[in-house]
Amino acid sequence: MGTKSMKNVQFLVLLALIDVRSVHLVQLDLKDTKTDWQVQGTASRYICTDSSESVVLKPTVLPQHIAYIQIENCGKVEVKSRLLNHMSNIKNITIRSVDKVIINADLFDAKGSEGSSYALDAVEFHNIRDLQVRRYAFRGTEVRTRFYL
Repeated sequence: MGTKSMKNVQFLVLLALIDVRSVHLVQLDLKDTKTDWQVQGTASRYICTDSSESVVLKPTVLPQHIAYIQIENCGKVEVKSRLLNHMSNIKNITIRSVDKVIINADLFDAKGSEGSSYALDAVEFHNIRDLQVRRYAFRGTEVRTRFYL
């Protein structure tokens, strides 16, 4: 085997070692909420079809096993209190291109959890015209990797 072909083999092996995980979302129709969430595995995404559409993010909207939440192109998004108490697998919340976002107080209430805190990997808010974060919204919550407002 020549030097040139050995370099090609090493390059192919290097590419094989890179862990690339793409999330392919499929549509899941949640009839009780009348919304159009796309869910696959632990990832969920909601893309509004109308810029005046309003979304309320609360425990009854998504299945309990969801870990990644992404919401895009809505008029208004409201994140309810104690969301993290009821959906204990959430690791990432991303909200993009929304006119108004309201984050209510105490996304995680430590009173009912024996004083422990809740750990998120990332919280990201991109391109938000009116961001309202209520007092103590992230009390008892630890963001490990990225907190972007």
